[in-house]
Amino acid sequence: MGEGTFGQVLECFDNEKQEVVAIKIVRSIHKYCEAAMIEIDFLQRLARHDIGGIRCVQIWN
Repeated sequence: MGEGTFGQVLECFDNEKQEVVAIKIVRSIHKYCEAAMIEIDFLQRLARHDIGGIRCVQIWN
């Protein structure tokens, strides 16, 4: 889907959920990994307040 400074985003198909998803791959550079961890924390905080999961990007693990 795209490529940037921190890595790239791939469009994939989740066979289990039968839907298109985006997977973000972060380059293995310490400062980029730190930024990714901050992004993960931020998305988790947003998700706690997004009832129904319809207003923001969802993070799955």
